[in-house]
Amino acid sequence: MNYKSKAFWLDSLKKYGYIPAFFFSLLIMDFGLRRAYSWLGSTALFDAVPILFTLGSCTFLTAVAVILPRLPKRIFMALVIVLSAAISITHSLLYNIFGSFFSFSDMAFAGNGIKFLELSYIRLSKTVIICAVFSLVMLVLMIAFTPKEPYTRLRIIGAALGAAVGITLAWAAHGLVMKDGDQISWETNRAVTYVSFTNSNECLLMTGLYHYTFRDFYISFDLGNVFSNTLSEDLRELDAYYASKAPKQDNEMTGIFEGKNLFLIQLEAIDDWMLTEEYMPNLYALKEKGLDFTNHYSSVYISAGTFNTEFMANTGLIPGMTGVSSSVYTQNSYPNSLANLFLNEGYTARSYHQSDGSIYNRENIHANWGYQSYTSGEDMGATDIMLDTELMKAYESMTEGDRFFNFIITISGHGPYTDESSVSRRHMERALQVANTGNLTGENREKYVHAIAHAIETDEFIGQLVRCLESDGLLEETVLAFYSDHYNYYVMNDALIQIIKGTEDTNMSQHTTFFAYSPGIEPQKIDKVTSSLDILPTIANLFGLDTDYRYYVGADAFDPDEGGYVIFSDRSWYDGQKYRRYNDIINDEYIAMMDEKTDQIMIITQKTLKTNYFSHRMPR
Repeated sequence: MNYKSKAFWLDSLKKYGYIPAFFFSLLIMDFGLRRAYSWLGSTALFDAVPILFTLGSCTFLTAVAVILPRLPKRIFMALVIVLSAAISITHSLLYNIFGSFFSFSDMAFAGNGIKFLELSYIRLSKTVIICAVFSLVMLVLMIAFTPKEPYTRLRIIGAALGAAVGITLAWAAHGLVMKDGDQISWETNRAVTYVSFTNSNECLLMTGLYHYTFRDFYISFDLGNVFSNTLSEDLRELDAYYASKAPKQDNEMTGIFEGKNLFLIQLEAIDDWMLTEEYMPNLYALKEKGLDFTNHYSSVYISAGTFNTEFMANTGLIPGMTGVSSSVYTQNSYPNSLANLFLNEGYTARSYHQSDGSIYNRENIHANWGYQSYTSGEDMGATDIMLDTELMKAYESMTEGDRFFNFIITISGHGPYTDESSVSRRHMERALQVANTGNLTGENREKYVHAIAHAIETDEFIGQLVRCLESDGLLEETVLAFYSDHYNYYVMNDALIQIIKGTEDTNMSQHTTFFAYSPGIEPQKIDKVTSSLDILPTIANLFGLDTDYRYYVGADAFDPDEGGYVIFSDRSWYDGQKYRRYNDIINDEYIAMMDEKTDQIMIITQKTLKTNYFSHRMPR
């Protein structure tokens, strides 16, 4: 290469080197993220759809950078790369904690999650980090060598063509996805997934980092309906759906707890493997003497796992997965909520949790559900809000009134599982004595023992509560009902959880616990599949509460004609016999019927929230 040729290429690199550098910086972040989690979904790493979506997005964004003046160009490139790096890292962080990628629909509770984020939770893919750092380094070079370019005809035409090519590539990918919608197949096709966009894991691998971000933002904030008004049409659709459901009939368990008091206790991170006679003797004894729903699942639909289940148990609906704001929880009408049902029967209805009322905005949300008060750890005078036994400081408040309903959320099961935890320090000696760690070693053994220490604290609270109720002569007229909010992901190792639970499937690892006890009840093991959505209608039936069961997504566990299955967030489902894993190809009419039924349930419950249906059809 002669001197003139070398000088030409160096000059061209200085002038235009930012163009391929910007393009490939974007490309490498997408590839790194999808490569790190390529095993997760049904879309292959080199599938045409994500490649076309990503090439289209990168080409379009590069074309925008080309046409901008020098200073706006620098700002634009910095914003795009920094935000893309931040989002890709956030995807990795959330997946390694909750098992699902980030969605803008999670933003309503993002601040609450950050308050509980501990350093021990931060685990990131090395591939994602390397790609993000590479792109950020390239950004520094791009900004340093951004040229002053005159607006030439070639530059304008080139940018316009680049934008057109980007849009064309993305449109081609869109066409490949949507053509599945015209095919008759036993497979859950990609068109359904793409349109609903509720399965974040599958959607990100299918559409790539950039198109996923654009479409997730569009769907999560319901921008498609900003300039349209489909309220009347949606209300008519909901009317027809609810009217089509058969009214519930009484069964042999209807009203067996009628007139009794109720403690409904949501157990923070108390997984089924923790609830043993050795680890939690008080809770275990109640389970063995009560109505034990042995095939229960706590499906997590939104990243706020505790509030996710809290919402379902109190309203009988699935929380907003996309296109809803936090106002649906504070302002929507919930006349069929559990609190309102008990209030209608003359009970008091109060809620208790150690966290401040601003966390998940519980103080306002619980009031909107009908609770007469929300009592926090500070209100109780708790000295350490992580200790469940401190809840007993509110015991007198809980037992005021002739008939009472108390909703309690425990907290000790929450992480972090470290030596700094006051819960662990209090119970580590006993946990080490009783924990059956088997072949676990190193960090896995440590996390297991910490989990048991936290479970012991929750169990001590239950023991104290039962003894006080018995001493005060209230136990005979009281029901104690328990359920887990989610499987224990605070051990920060889903592989460990699956080893303990004997499953290799993330959905099936969400098997948890749900049972109810009252003195004199004949112990039963109910093996019908139940989920968090079935808690409210089951309790309503046991207490003989006056409500229309058609407006709940779940069903009374004792209803012989309804329920018996769990729907997972990725639209897989399980009925006790068949596990319909998302996107499996199964030639079966029953599978097709259930797919249609569960898909409709997901759509209907989201529309119920978006339209504030009960404010239009069932005023308070």
